[in-house]
Amino acid sequence: MKTRLAELEIKASAGLAHSYVEQAQYEEREGRFVEAAKNYQRALRGKPSAKLMDRVASCLLMAKGDLKEAADFGKRAVQAAPEDATFRLNLAKIYLEAGMKQSAISELERAQQLAPKDDTIRDLLKRARH
Repeated sequence: MKTRLAELEIKASAGLAHSYVEQAQYEEREGRFVEAAKNYQRALRGKPSAKLMDRVASCLLMAKGDLKEAADFGKRAVQAAPEDATFRLNLAKIYLEAGMKQSAISELERAQQLAPKDDTIRDLLKRARH
């Protein structure tokens, strides 16, 4: 019985994922980052993806929210798509905000290897090292 209920909840979440993403994007445009993060998390239940995990992390960072939770979502995004430099960049920003300078530098170095021409990564890495 419990597994059947869980299956139905997953199907319902999958069906609603698109509308949760739309709502989250609206909240983000309006600067309501906590609400946006919650809606991205709801969308994740139905359609897990690295991009949505990264959006949760980014919104929590912009909201000056729970940085540990933001880092958890950021790490999950990086694990799901390790070759995406933008996810590593966002995780590094969270680490910097949390005062975890060495972890930020490590992520930025990996991001720079993936996107060597990205000025944003290069500039942030330079600032993080000083």
